[in-house]
Amino acid sequence: MTSLLTAADRVRARAWRATTRTRAGRRLLGDRDLRLSLLALGHLLTALALATVAPLPALLLGPILFGVPHIVSDVRYLLLNRERPVDRTTILLVLTPLALLPIARATAGMIGVDGAPLELALGLAAILLAIARAPLAPLARAIVLAALVTAGVALLPRAVGVLVIVAQVHNAVALVAWLAFWRTGTLRKAALAAFFTVAAAAILEGAFDPLLASGGAFAGLTFQSLADTFAPGMDGRIVARLVALFAFGQASHYAIWLRLMPQTMATGPAPLSFRRGLARLARDLGLPGFAAAIALTLAVPAAALFSPVFARDAYLFAALFHGWMELAILAHLALRARASRGEFSPA
Repeated sequence: MTSLLTAADRVRARAWRATTRTRAGRRLLGDRDLRLSLLALGHLLTALALATVAPLPALLLGPILFGVPHIVSDVRYLLLNRERPVDRTTILLVLTPLALLPIARATAGMIGVDGAPLELALGLAAILLAIARAPLAPLARAIVLAALVTAGVALLPRAVGVLVIVAQVHNAVALVAWLAFWRTGTLRKAALAAFFTVAAAAILEGAFDPLLASGGAFAGLTFQSLADTFAPGMDGRIVARLVALFAFGQASHYAIWLRLMPQTMATGPAPLSFRRGLARLARDLGLPGFAAAIALTLAVPAAALFSPVFARDAYLFAALFHGWMELAILAHLALRARASRGEFSPA
């Protein structure tokens, strides 16, 4: 692996040397914020192209190739972040109900009942526990928790639809988290957030309808199965739009956690090399965690050689917790940040 990383860094260094022969290239190398802006725009454009032209390949291969690495990045930057540390008690409280999600889904499937209400309840419980651990004034905490409990109880009868919405929204959460972590000017952040929002709205409004698939299959993954997941009970063009919207959000989500977040969290103006990036990952995860991350990253594509759909489904089943974890920990960090600025501070 070391030799591969060294070779990749050599190719990368040659490309940068060629780029810096121009004034624009020298500025790009020295201005990290400009480089991140262009990198983000490039990834968002690529995600939009994949979602509108090849949503089935994107939704099959994305989880197989990038699912485990992006969860590793989740853990690294949300649970193990040295700049924004989350205490172990909060982590344990959040992960406890989420660890039950696969068990709840498997049990519901075996006994033939709808497991969506229990999944929603466990996810909301993680968010409630994360908020309960935030440094809020007692009255503010009570109001927030009461509002969430009331909303949760009201939404349980509509759990299937709520989970579909949460799946879509969770993709955009990565963009919100990255923009919050990125210390740059407001204009750059606003421009990228606006591009993502306009692209999503354009998909929903039908701007890309001539390009969208509304049937077919790819390597065993059928459009109908995706429609049943992202647009249950719906028909017409809205189904293709919702599938494309998720493909756009998922591709953007992976790019943010795997490319933009590591480059943003790195120190210094120079781009992060492959070797330095891997060394930092090993440091943050520790040797056992790093070994487990490498093994799981290779295991899913290896399983996909025999059955791509099975590998994708197995990953998604095991990864049920991660979207709720992102929402819970980010809510905790956001409230903690507001408290540190004197808003909703403990009494």
